[in-house]
Amino acid sequence: MVVHSAHATNAQLLNETDRQRLVRLCGKLSGSYDAAEDLAQETLLEAWRHLEKLEDPQGYWQWLTAIARNVCLRWDRQQGQESARQRQTAAWDELAWDEEEQLADGADFELELEREELVILLDRAMALLPPETRTVLVDKYIEEFPQSEIAERLRLSEGAVEARLHRGKLMLRKLLSTDLRQEAESLGILLPEEPYWHATRIWCTFCGTNHLLAYIDRTTGQMHYRCSGECIPTGTIMGGNILGPHGDLKSLKAILTRELLALHEHYEQASIAGGKHCSQCGCAMPLKRCTEQELGYACGIAMLCPICGEADGASLWHLALDTSAAQRFWRRHPRMLALPNSELEHEGRPVVLGGFASLDGTARLDVLIDANTYRVLHTGGEQ
Repeated sequence: MVVHSAHATNAQLLNETDRQRLVRLCGKLSGSYDAAEDLAQETLLEAWRHLEKLEDPQGYWQWLTAIARNVCLRWDRQQGQESARQRQTAAWDELAWDEEEQLADGADFELELEREELVILLDRAMALLPPETRTVLVDKYIEEFPQSEIAERLRLSEGAVEARLHRGKLMLRKLLSTDLRQEAESLGILLPEEPYWHATRIWCTFCGTNHLLAYIDRTTGQMHYRCSGECIPTGTIMGGNILGPHGDLKSLKAILTRELLALHEHYEQASIAGGKHCSQCGCAMPLKRCTEQELGYACGIAMLCPICGEADGASLWHLALDTSAAQRFWRRHPRMLALPNSELEHEGRPVVLGGFASLDGTARLDVLIDANTYRVLHTGGEQ
């Protein structure tokens, strides 16, 4: 057994073997293997909070066992007549316990899937999830209740709710690669194994009437999104080599979001440095501001390698879309339109005012861009 100082985190209090031993103990003490993981987590939380009371590190397991008994007795009293609730199947127990270390610590599930995709996935998965898990996932991701309120409603500690959410997300992630894989691929929630152009559920931000098509090849690092209605001359919303670290992101929308945020940093750095270096030959690629005629459809920036011809650039609309404010706005308003750019003066300097509006016109995001450098200065009006 591994015992750490009072500064240790919950995860460090036990090694994996002893943690599973604690889960089994809580299952026996409570008579509910459904609640065992939650009770073990709550036990660890209480132990961590009162670690300074442990006088003899060698007696750590006995001390932890006493805490587990108190936690399980308290839980038993809270359950009353509900203590005989239906148990999860052995398969779900195995998933929650034995595969936790393997599946955890990837990209955050809330970032892997957009809220709308989580709602769809939960709807499809309801019959495959244990009742207790369904309840906490629906409260968190569909009803969007605060975690403290969920804990109060279910008569659990916040630590126990956190543990139940964690286990539920592992179950959903498992379902994505098993029972719901084919359906998730057809909905654009899960990236297909083989790269090809396929329809997504993502609305084009420029026309708001067509969905995007996507092509992602993780082997070559190529990523392309284009409007199915080709509302702009090139048709391409975004294309090129993947910049951001996507870990095990599976959702096409989540990958697009992470990539656009990475592009924001990329173009900000290029703007400050006055360009970048070619990824092929290392030659300097100076940044140039381009007119609508030069880019073919909108004003923006461009960087071209004079040796091998590598090109990189973005329109002002693209620069606005790459901001974190625009990504938040897009998440709240999946169908939005890019607003026309207009030139004006702000605080004594020439700027370009652009942004986005929800398709129903109830919300708007303004983005101010410096007319001389094409760097984003300010975002506002977000709703």
